[in-house]
Amino acid sequence: MVYNTDMDKNHVTLGILAHVDAGKTTLSESLLLNTNVIRSAGRVDNGTSFLDRDPLERSRGITIYSKNARIPIGDNEVILIDTPGHADLAAECERILPVIDMALLLVSAPDGVRPYTKTLWDLLRKEHIPTMIFVNKTDLTEKTQSVMIKDLEKHFGSGIISFSDKDFFENAASTDEVLMDKYLDAGLDARDIRCAFNSCTIYPLFFGSALRGEGISEFISALENYILPPAYLPPKGGDFSGIVYKISHTPDNKRLSFMRVTCGTLKVKDVLGEEKVNEIRIYSGEKYTTAGSVTEGDICALVGMKSTHAGSVFGDCSGRPRTVFAPALSYAVRYPADVDKTKMLNILREIEDEETTLAVRYYEQTGEIFISLMGDIQTDVIKHTLKKRYGIDVTFDNGVVCYKETIDMKTVGVGHYEPLKHYAEVQILMEPLERGMGMEYSSDVSEDDLDKNWQRLILTHMQERDHPGVLLGAPITDIRLTLVAGRSHIKHTEGGDFRQATYRAIRQGLMKLREAGYVHILEPYYNYTLKLPENCVGQAMTEISAMSGVTEIVNTDPTELVVTLSGRAPVSEMNDYASKVRTYTKGQGELTLSLAGYDLCHDEEAVLAASEYSPESDPGNPTGSVFCSHGAGTTIPWNEVDDHKHIK
Repeated sequence: MVYNTDMDKNHVTLGILAHVDAGKTTLSESLLLNTNVIRSAGRVDNGTSFLDRDPLERSRGITIYSKNARIPIGDNEVILIDTPGHADLAAECERILPVIDMALLLVSAPDGVRPYTKTLWDLLRKEHIPTMIFVNKTDLTEKTQSVMIKDLEKHFGSGIISFSDKDFFENAASTDEVLMDKYLDAGLDARDIRCAFNSCTIYPLFFGSALRGEGISEFISALENYILPPAYLPPKGGDFSGIVYKISHTPDNKRLSFMRVTCGTLKVKDVLGEEKVNEIRIYSGEKYTTAGSVTEGDICALVGMKSTHAGSVFGDCSGRPRTVFAPALSYAVRYPADVDKTKMLNILREIEDEETTLAVRYYEQTGEIFISLMGDIQTDVIKHTLKKRYGIDVTFDNGVVCYKETIDMKTVGVGHYEPLKHYAEVQILMEPLERGMGMEYSSDVSEDDLDKNWQRLILTHMQERDHPGVLLGAPITDIRLTLVAGRSHIKHTEGGDFRQATYRAIRQGLMKLREAGYVHILEPYYNYTLKLPENCVGQAMTEISAMSGVTEIVNTDPTELVVTLSGRAPVSEMNDYASKVRTYTKGQGELTLSLAGYDLCHDEEAVLAASEYSPESDPGNPTGSVFCSHGAGTTIPWNEVDDHKHIK
């Protein structure tokens, strides 16, 4: 087995995404085979694939963890990232989006565009990621290419250009007036196609069968000649920045932080944050080589980092991932009585570094530990990891809804940390964002007022964790945090001081907004599709309305007396509705649910009344600040901090 780790080539990262069973891993194997990286193609379902080597992946026959492979194509080294296809593992797939240059979306020819495929497409469009489409398993359907193209355009819209069509230059020109003018004037060339692809004007389409190797060579040829950069692009230079998108552990329990270098150069023994990089590994499949340094564009695994997590950003934070896929339910963890609860909590927090959506929470009042899970597949993955790595068997109670918190008014939060021989002050502008935007971070401070390195550190602390809200202690979201003022001390300031000041500034801002009534609870909603007999429609619409849901009739099939309803409803109301549907339709109803994201809680007052959370009694998340008074640190409550702040 050979693989390329040519450090002098231009690195282009390609993420492969699809609904489960569309053939992602099979396509990856075929690409590796056709570029001479491997000598024979394996299969995930029989445990011989180059990428899916984990025992749980082999036993289930599906991809669970994202993997890297390196393939040489022309003047480029393409870093291929194969991702999970099951909706339960969507967050693992989502984490690779900030580190890929382009995406390849697979569609199964027999199945067509499935709901999760459309979800992935919408996410790629939202993030403006250049995307190719490969219709796989064409040997298993009698559909013509024209029929399949129409189906794709129905779900994905315009701009899809088949590279198997001899008129693809003309078809590409028809997507854009500028392209058309150039086509009519002098014709289009590869550079025009490349620019149109990178600007998301066109979406190249390919047909084939990964299992049979059909369409693979044509796809590789199109990549080399029309899509990938034609030659090595020298580094842009500048200060180092990088995004950690995955945490994993080796069989000998070494912790790996997988990172895309987005700017500059990283060397062994460099310090990131407050930790030293002990080793840099370049992976392709399970194999790796060590490197003394990596430059922008490359993907590596760092050994020696203990405080990173999936989503950690160093340097420029403009590419930080936004979380769209998140669990709707949280579950109490039941573990053996002989396992100390502190040990169990620490173990779960270790796993949380790898899977940030777990959102591990400990409730002091009840002594219970809760984690958030996406579904049965992820549940099995967590159970498997706990058993394999720690020898602990766990079960989970019935789920409860995962809430979030947001704001609808801006404010400036102030955090000050000045115990003896320490000093840091941070002021953060907090502004509401549109629903579903997640968290955004920036700095609006002159380097004359605060050193650039301190500003970077504050930005890192802003985004290194989910900050708890002040209504339920639930994570905040849909907020832009902008550093607007900061101060250090030439002698007494240490890195940890700015962490304390940053956390306290966010909490203090939230408390001011809470006092004024501008903090609100968000809850998860389902998009649903309900197919049921015509005589059951009235009952369904009445019940869904009572659940604070909205409903519309999509279509009626008069030949089968079946009606399809669709709409949106709170997860808290609809989570157990499938069993009720089966009962009142006598087994003829079919309910399909998919997470629609978060929106304002439909019964906020009831949720608040049931909560026992007190933000001022949360020792791990103080709302006040520490000021120096008479030579000692004195805690000042949040509502008096503005009167004591040093930066006016």
